[in-house]
This record gives sequence, C-alpha cells and structure tokens, in this order.
Amino acid sequence: MIHRSKQSLGPAVVRRARQEPSRLSQCNSCLWDDIREVLLDPDPDPWELEVVRRWLRDEVETTLRKRIVRGNAAGLVRRACLLAPRLIWQLPYSRACPPERFHRRIVAILLPGRLREVEQHLAVFAFRDGL
Repeated sequence: MIHRSKQSLGPAVVRRARQEPSRLSQCNSCLWDDIREVLLDPDPDPWELEVVRRWLRDEVETTLRKRIVRGNAAGLVRRACLLAPRLIWQLPYSRACPPERFHRRIVAILLPGRLREVEQHLAVFAFRDGL
C-alpha cells in the first residue's frame, strides 16, 4: 500500500512542479528542472536545497490534508498511531474520519517520514527523467 501511494504522489508532484515557474535558475524552464538539479547534485547549495524542501513539504502536507478531509484517513490514522502510540488514546473510537481538531496532529506525525519517502522517490524519478 505504501509503494502504491508513493507512485501516485511522485508523478502528481512532478506535474505540479512542471507547471510552476523556475525559482532557482533563469536557465531552467520550470520548478521541476530546479528540483532535479538539487536532488541530483552531490553537494547542493544549502539555500537551494531549503527552497526545494519547503516546496515539497507544502505539497506533501497539502496531499495528506486532502486525503484526511476526503475520508481516506483510516490508513493514515493507523500509521500515525504506530508512530505515536499515545494518539490512540486521544482519538474517539470511530471508523469514520477523525475529528478536524486531530487533522493537524496526524499530519505533523506523518510529515517527516512521508517527506523523506517523497524525496527519495523523486530523486530516483529525477535520475530516470534525465536519461
């Protein structure tokens, strides 16, 4: 299940990045070219890496929030409870979407790991895209 979600998130992030204007270099036509350069650089500029990571963080956070709001939260809640077991006792017992007051906490628990997964997936995708 995780593998499938990473595949669906990767290309969607790439599509959105291709629609954004370049932020790091005038030579690049879109943000995806900037991201590819940063992810494939063995020693990236810290400022450029921060710009890319912030943009990716916003995208991952938005995607997680949308999944929770649309009612696809069961898997996310299970994963968040595995990472932060005390969350189990705070959530009301329900098979439905968790109350809105828990959405931010669930996203905060899942965000660091999800961001690492997306960065790794995009680095592989960027390498393949450049071939």
